[in-house]
This record gives sequence, structure tokens and C-alpha cells, in this order.
Amino acid sequence: MPTIHDVARLAGVSITTVSKVLNGYPDVGAKTRANILRITQEVGYQPSAMARGLAMNRSWLIGVFFQDAVNSGLEHPFFEAVLNGCKNAVGRHGYDLLFFSNLVFAPGDAKNDYLPRARQRQVDGVLLMGAHRQDKELRRLAEADLPCMFVDIDMTGPRAGFVQSNNHEGAKRAIQHLLDLGHRRIAVIGDRYGSKPGEDRLAGGREALAEVGLELPDEYVRFGDFSQESGSGAMASLLTDVPRDKWPTAVFALSDLMAFGVMDAALEAGLSVPGDLSVVGFDDINIASRLRPRLTTVRQDMHRIGEQAGEALIQMIENDSLRPPVLSVDTEFVERESTAPAALQ
Repeated sequence: MPTIHDVARLAGVSITTVSKVLNGYPDVGAKTRANILRITQEVGYQPSAMARGLAMNRSWLIGVFFQDAVNSGLEHPFFEAVLNGCKNAVGRHGYDLLFFSNLVFAPGDAKNDYLPRARQRQVDGVLLMGAHRQDKELRRLAEADLPCMFVDIDMTGPRAGFVQSNNHEGAKRAIQHLLDLGHRRIAVIGDRYGSKPGEDRLAGGREALAEVGLELPDEYVRFGDFSQESGSGAMASLLTDVPRDKWPTAVFALSDLMAFGVMDAALEAGLSVPGDLSVVGFDDINIASRLRPRLTTVRQDMHRIGEQAGEALIQMIENDSLRPPVLSVDTEFVERESTAPAALQ
């Protein structure tokens, strides 16, 4: 394999000059720079990542913490799309992703050593998603001097920002759609863990109802963990607890997977979708357009969320004085076949 010594010898310059060119330093003449880059390409020289890191005091690594105890982790379309977006963004700047092993997911008393592990691996920045908001170690990470972007966790610090979808407006649009179809008995399957997206979506739904003088009765609110099984269980309990003549005519589930579970429970109870029950989800994962009936939902630009998180991390790494951003990505309402006008009561 060719070495930096070979490049320097062929170019007739010092090793230091070659190193400056390869690491982007500006104090090398244009002609010399072009000659070094040409020789580097011709001989196939690849700089050592370790040497490059030592020269610039960087590891060129972004550490990724994520929770996969719920919703299958990396197999879940949200995590997958966000990580792909982040990978593409940081990759354009020469960075790689380093995945840390599983987090503890224990609401209220979780103990995750994010910061020590990030320091140990000498990552230049951290992307974190899926953790519980009550995890006290999140604050320790946010208050450190390590660039960090949270996804769907509303936490900021000297070098920490966050990005999420505009969940509030997306949820309002979902409920407005059901109201426009004539539905008035609308149930919501919420988030039992009290995540920021869950809170915002529930609040958006309540606001849309309030704007037409309606409330969301407690009996019409059930909670799940964004999984299909929890959506099915939540809907089954609602149908059990509420008298049949008071059953909702529409359900807004705060995730597509929970919406699929709602549809399962409805069919088990002898209800047709959308004839007896209209169902709206949130996410627009790939399978939402393939099931029958195809799911009406709120589309998140998950890839864009990851891209924005990645770009923000790179900007913070390269500019110590940059203020960490708080970013919001617009959603899009997608009407399909799982909603229909309310039947006459």
C-alpha cells in the first residue's frame, strides 16, 4: 500500500505539506495542492483515519444512542429512516456513525451512562432518540460540551438541540379531517410513556375538537406504546368499557402501528373499517399504503428529520460558538381508504 512518504517523495515536498493538503489547511499553494492531490489519486493513497483524527483532534465519529425495547428498534421504520437520513448527512462531511448498545428503558429511574460512554469512544457528537424523557442522565448529556442532537426529546443545552416533526399541527389536521366527515364521537389512542410527540399529538387533537366546541371525553382516551399490539389492546378495552350505543365512530391513533391494532380490534368486534369505524394513523410507514383498507394518516418526513439532525451536528462540531438549533419538520396529511363519512346516528 502506498504511504504518505511515497506521495511526498513523488511530489517533491515534505510529509508535512502533504498532510496539510489532505487535511484541508489553506496555507499551501494552488499548484502544489493540485499536484499532491493528483499523485494521491494516481497511486491510490488512503490517509489513515487514526492519523487524520490525531491531526485534527477529531474521531470523525457520531455516536448514536437509541432504544429498541419498544417497536423493534432498528427494524422500526421510524428509526430506520431517521438513521438513514443522518447517515447520509454526516457521510457527506466524512463522518461515520457508531452505534452504542441498548439503553435501559425504565421510566422515572433509568440509568444510562450516555456521557461517559461517548467520552470513552471519543465521538465528536451524539445523536440520541427513543430514550425516556424522565431519564436523568439525559440532562447530564445535554449540559456537557459535547455536540448533541435529540430526536423527539425536547431537551436543550449549551451544545445540545433537538428536532421533531410538527406533531401538534399534524394531529390537528387528522382530527379536522374526521370532523369534516361528520364524526363527533372520536377516540384517541395516545402514548402511555408521555413522550414529546405523544403529548403534542394529543394536545393538537384536543385543540381541533375545542375549536368546534367539542371535548375529548376521558372514556374515549386509551394509551399504548406505539406498537400494533398495544393499539389492539387499547381499542379492545375501549369497546369493552363503553356501552355499544356510545362507541366512537372514528379513532385517531398516534402511530400507524397502533392504528393497525385498532383495525384488528374493530374487526374482531364485528365492525367494518371504514363503514362502521374510521381510523387515522400517524407516520405513514411503508405498509400503510399497502394494507386494505389503505390507511389514512399523517406523514412524517422521517428521512428529513435524520438529515437535519446530522447537518446540525456537523455544524456544531465545526463551529464551537454556534447556538444549538431547535428544529421542526412539517408533516403532510394523506387521505386514503380507512376513513369515510360518519354513518347516521
